[in-house]
Amino acid sequence: MRNMVRKGRQSLFHFGLTALGFIGFILLVASLGRPTLPQ
Repeated sequence: MRNMVRKGRQSLFHFGLTALGFIGFILLVASLGRPTLPQ
């Protein structure tokens, strides 16, 4: 936790990874909860 002081590319990179993972998790739950999509 010492690297919390160094904010920059790593913070943006980790934020992007977290956002992508969160969106992917939501899409996965949605696809599992609703397997029959009207498309």
